[in-house]
Amino acid sequence: MTRKFREQKKSGKLLIALAFIGLSATTMEAQVRLGNRGHSDEFRNELRENMSTMPEMLTVRAGFVQEHKLEVTQEIVDMVVSYVYLGLSDVSDGMLHRFGVRDRSQLSNLQLGKPMANYMIGREGFHFMNIWEFVVFSDNEPLLTARIRLTDDGEYVFTGAGSAGLARTIYDYEHKDLIIGLLKVSGFNAVDYFYIRKDDRDVFVRVYDWETQSLDLISEFSLSDIINKVIEGEDL
Repeated sequence: MTRKFREQKKSGKLLIALAFIGLSATTMEAQVRLGNRGHSDEFRNELRENMSTMPEMLTVRAGFVQEHKLEVTQEIVDMVVSYVYLGLSDVSDGMLHRFGVRDRSQLSNLQLGKPMANYMIGREGFHFMNIWEFVVFSDNEPLLTARIRLTDDGEYVFTGAGSAGLARTIYDYEHKDLIIGLLKVSGFNAVDYFYIRKDDRDVFVRVYDWETQSLDLISEFSLSDIINKVIEGEDL
């Protein structure tokens, strides 16, 4: 099936406006504090029950993670850049500075980093979300992230912008070139782990340490380690 881009003329402006609300958090610590206030017992219990009874989780426990690659066409680039430009061009100069934009002329020079597949551990177990996320750059400086989704109709649609803090954290991460995807376990918008392939192994690097309330970016886990943490109710 030919993959088309869905026209979003009526909802595009509103989509961008909503996507950029609350993106003034310029550090990953701030993003985590704003977007993820911990994991409730109810959430953990539901995850534990569902993941422990789903047959498809057996392959995940064995360490298998299917990589979901995206061929980035010029059409995809043009779509994402257009929506991000539309959103940023409407904000104040003060807000632009929070994204690292020193001058509005930089908005004419937006580029995308590599696509990172979004994964989730939630009610459906471990699954790919049909979403890819990009770091958006200008003059080699990370501004924010932007997401696209592949619909059931085979169309790619822009789904919104992400945190300036996440963009900077990815950019500053020592092994950013190894990042394949982003894993969310919490049920909120915050990214919990970077999914990287290192020495022919699938490794999940913890982004935030809840015990120290600070960025981690060092501790490495297998997917089965993370699943066991959730089932046992341990801190991620």
